[in-house]
Amino acid sequence: MQKPVKRRDAWRITVRYLGKRYTATRDTASECEQWAAKKLLELQSQQANPEPEKIHISFYALFEQYYQEEGRKMKIARLIVQMLKCLKKNWGEISRLINSRPDTSVS
Repeated sequence: MQKPVKRRDAWRITVRYLGKRYTATRDTASECEQWAAKKLLELQSQQANPEPEKIHISFYALFEQYYQEEGRKMKIARLIVQMLKCLKKNWGEISRLINSRPDTSVS
């Protein structure tokens, strides 16, 4: 951890974590060190939390859901229906795929 630097009447400290820089200005050097320790713990605890699960849905299903919830109330509802039909006509079952990459798992 870096040491606080005196800047006129105040002290400034910088904490670097995962390529980002966080700075604070406090009245005393000890306050700066306390802030830096708390900030570092906070950043490390955020990193320990796993990311929320991703929702796996196909583009067609997402588009259809949008139409059902919002699109049918809009002035362009007919256009949205036309776009859904074109998507289904041109792409068929491919538009309903969730995973865009082929399965590469070893059996």
